[in-house]
Amino acid sequence: MVEAGLTQLRRHRAVALRLPSWDTALVVGLFLVFALNFGAYRVFGDGVQYYSFVQRLFGDRPDASGYNFGVGLMNAPFYGVAKAVGAIGGHSATLERGSVTIASIFWALVAALVSIRIVRLLELPAAAFCGAAALFGSPVWYYASFSPSYSHASDAATFALVAAGALGIWRSPELGWRIATGAALGLAIAVRPFNLGVAAGCILALVAYRRIRDAVIVSATAACTIAVLLALPLSLGLSLTHRVNGTSVSAGSVGFAPLSPLRMLFTPHRGLFIWTPVTFLAVLGLAMLLRRHKNRGYLVTLAAMGAGLLLMYVGLDWWDGGWSFSQRLLASPVALYAVGLSGLLAVTSGSRRYIVMGVAVAATLWSVFLGMNHAFGASQPDGAFAVAGKRSATQFLHRTWSYSRIRHLVDRVER
Repeated sequence: MVEAGLTQLRRHRAVALRLPSWDTALVVGLFLVFALNFGAYRVFGDGVQYYSFVQRLFGDRPDASGYNFGVGLMNAPFYGVAKAVGAIGGHSATLERGSVTIASIFWALVAALVSIRIVRLLELPAAAFCGAAALFGSPVWYYASFSPSYSHASDAATFALVAAGALGIWRSPELGWRIATGAALGLAIAVRPFNLGVAAGCILALVAYRRIRDAVIVSATAACTIAVLLALPLSLGLSLTHRVNGTSVSAGSVGFAPLSPLRMLFTPHRGLFIWTPVTFLAVLGLAMLLRRHKNRGYLVTLAAMGAGLLLMYVGLDWWDGGWSFSQRLLASPVALYAVGLSGLLAVTSGSRRYIVMGVAVAATLWSVFLGMNHAFGASQPDGAFAVAGKRSATQFLHRTWSYSRIRHLVDRVER
C-alpha cells in the first residue's frame, strides 16, 4: 500500500513538472510574436481609469478612479517592475505605460493556457488547437495587442481561473478548490462588476446539483474576497462609479434592455457570432457535449457561468461597447470557447472532424482579418461587413506592414 502511494505521488510530481507540450508551446510562441509585434504600448480609452488606479497605488498621482479597480490590481506587479527598471535605466514613464501591454499579453496567455489545461483534464480532443482558436477566434486577442489597456485580458484570465476552480470542485473533495474558486470570483467581480453574473451562474449550478456546502463556501469566500479588495480603493478615497474627470461610468448606459443579449450575439454591428464565429461553434459544441460527457455537472456549471454573464447585460442599454472589436463585453469566456470547440470536435469523427477544424481555422482567420482592419481605422458605427470591405488587399497589407514593429528592425538593417 505504501509503495502504491509513493508511485502515485511520483506520478503527480511528474505531471506537475512536465514541460508544456510542443503544440502548447507553439500557441504561446505564435501569440507572443503577434502581440509583441502589434502591441500598442500606450494607455487610452477606459484604460486611463485603470492606469490611474495603479499610479495612485504607487503614489505617482493624487487623483484616480476606482472603476474596475481589479484591473489595476492585476497590472500593478508589471507596473512595479517597469518603475524599478526605469529608475535604473531611465525612460520610466514610457516603460510604465508599456507595462500595461505586457500585462495584457500575460493575462491573455494565462487564459489560453488554463483553458488548454481544462480541455485536457476533460479528456477532450485537440486541446492546444482549441485554445489557440479560442484565443484568436474571440475578441480577447485584440485587447491584448491593439487595445491592451482595456480590462478584457485580465477579465479572461479571471474567468479561466474560476472555470479551473469549478472543475477542481467537481473532481476533488478538497476544501482548497472551493476557496480558490470563491477567491477567483471575488477578483473577477473587482475586475468587472458584471461578473456577478458569472458568480451567480456558478453558484446556482452547484445548488441545482444539491452541492449546497460547495455553494456556501464559494459564496462566502467570494464575498470575503471582494470585501477585502474593496477596502483598498475605499481607503484611498476613490469612487468606484466615477471616472478621473468626475463623470459617472453608468450615465445613460444602465436600464432594462431585454434585447441587449440578442443584439450582442447576432447583429452585424457588434454581434459576437458575426465578428468572431468561432464562439458560435463553441456554444454549439458545448450544447452538444452536455448530453453525453461524463463531466456533465461541470459542463453545466461552465455553461451557467457564460449564461449568467450574458444575462447581466439585460440591464445595459449601452450594449455595443462603443468603439469595439466584436462584442468586447463577452471577450472573457475563453475557457468556455475552448471547451465548447473541443466538444464539437469530440462529437464528430473521421472526415467530419477535419471539416470542423477547417471551418474553425477559417472563422479564426476571418476574426483576425476583421480585427486588424478595425485597428487600422474604422468608424464607431461600422459593422462587421463594413469593416471587412474597408480597404483593398493591397491597402490591408500596406497597413499591416506599417503597424508592424518588425518593419523598424528591417529599416535599421537597411540603413
